Amino acid sequence: MAGKSENGVVSSEFLAKILGLTVQRLGQLEKSGVLVRVGHGRWDAPASVQKYLDYKLQSEIEARYGTFKPGDEITDPGERVKFERARMLTLKNDATEHKSLPADLVLATVDHLFGVLRMEFTG
Repeated sequence: MAGKSENGVVSSEFLAKILGLTVQRLGQLEKSGVLVRVGHGRWDAPASVQKYLDYKLQSEIEARYGTFKPGDEITDPGERVKFERARMLTLKNDATEHKSLPADLVLATVDHLFGVLRMEFTG
């Protein structure tokens, strides 16, 4: 089962390769509820990849915004102003340092990657 899947089930080595992780890290993430193991050394690839993307996105949001996230209710007007100023500075800096990407480019890249993975799974 090196590069092929059986109904979306892949080996630890293959999942680690497509996610850019070690096999040991897969186990850690599975214990945290991020990845879906279906047996010894076997993983539900579609569910695990989706959950891993959600995990990475949530980690990035928390790294950027801390405890407050866009859409959270901030009742103190002073805290709201501080949060919005920090958010605007982050966005401006990211644009200046070319750290932010247009959403359409990100979506096209993700679509391409899933196409490649789909081809790998089906042989």
